Amino acid sequence: MSGNEYENSDVTDDDDDDCYDTYYDDTDPFQDDNNNNYTTNINTNDPEQFEYKTSTLNEVQTRFEPSTFSSSYIHTSSIPDICSICFKNQTNFESLVCNHAFCHDCWTQYIDTKFQYQNCINYECMKCDKRIPHNFVLQHLSSDSRKELYKKLVVKAMIQNNPQMTLCSGTCDRVFEAIDKPIPGRVECELCNLKFCFQCSLSYHAPASCDIMRNWFKKCRDDSETANYISANTKDCPKCKVCIEKNGGCNHMSCFSCNHHFCWMCLGDWKTHENNYYECSKYRGQPQSQLETIQSRAREALKKYLHYFERWDNHQRSLKLEEQTRAKLLEKIEQNINAQNGTYIDWQYLEKAADSLAKARYTLMYTYPYAYYQEDTVDRNLFENIQAQLEVEIENLSYQIERSTTHNRGDIENQRHIVERRRQTLLLKYFPKSNS
Repeated sequence: MSGNEYENSDVTDDDDDDCYDTYYDDTDPFQDDNNNNYTTNINTNDPEQFEYKTSTLNEVQTRFEPSTFSSSYIHTSSIPDICSICFKNQTNFESLVCNHAFCHDCWTQYIDTKFQYQNCINYECMKCDKRIPHNFVLQHLSSDSRKELYKKLVVKAMIQNNPQMTLCSGTCDRVFEAIDKPIPGRVECELCNLKFCFQCSLSYHAPASCDIMRNWFKKCRDDSETANYISANTKDCPKCKVCIEKNGGCNHMSCFSCNHHFCWMCLGDWKTHENNYYECSKYRGQPQSQLETIQSRAREALKKYLHYFERWDNHQRSLKLEEQTRAKLLEKIEQNINAQNGTYIDWQYLEKAADSLAKARYTLMYTYPYAYYQEDTVDRNLFENIQAQLEVEIENLSYQIERSTTHNRGDIENQRHIVERRRQTLLLKYFPKSNS
């Protein structure tokens, strides 16, 4: 779609673009004050913008240590007595507020052994369920390395229980802290090169919520192999509706329940089917009556899942393939610069277009889990229209980038503009800041 076609569609097709007027003002985020196109940062009006600050785990530990590992009530006694754990005559007894006293060696063996084998950070008194304070645990760990590890594990647990903070989901020890209200915003770790959700630490997933993605990933794990097997190997008997597994190569099936003989491919009666085998090659929609059995409803639910999963998976694959295209573009830019055929500024529009394409396709990929769990309402129809418009523009941009030698800079930059507007429109409506 060219730039003129896009502008004309805004004027003539009210049904198509009225929904955009609510979310965008008259200021074009891709123009400067002099109406020169494509000079403003693309993220200026990004609905995914989320402010946070970054610290290291050691910095956070330094902040938390004074209050977390401060002294608490510990009673000591040097009066000789028999320890009820080791049954030895001891003089170095220690007890907590529960007043259950045991010798120092038994406390040390209990805490040190439990930490050594379980990395345990929550300890209870050896006789009751009274919680042992952190400073008491530190005093009874046998080495400095274990004490440092214990401190780090305690601080990590505190971060995980703090809604304002989250740990990097990669391998580094970076901590991200929300400046304002915590939301499922996008967090980027430069060290691990990861983008993940602040609230759930899954891969960033706008416009889907954290709950939707947890359910989606669980469903993918549970249903992927089951879906493939059921789709390929089972059908309902057309007479008694019992689910039947195909365990041989012949398409002549015999129902074990009612002994009905039918064709596996078209479910037609085998007696009248033999002379009309070519009928199997023709597609026919499933009659509504066949959806009334439990098995058919289950298969229809599976069909719905596969519809969204296949599109989700397809966009994942496209992202990987387009990453290869981006690498080739960078090589092409470098070759042009080395041949003195322009500077980087002259060619960076291709790199920006590839980045915008990846960003938009990533958003589009997560619209499918969102749509899977969306109820059948009028709003669902609007969502599917916006989703379809975004998909069309993404494929147009992908086509132009792959054939950049036959498309001029203006066409590619204009298409990049259109894609980003479509993406932002979808997110502004369906990924509110309060989403969780």
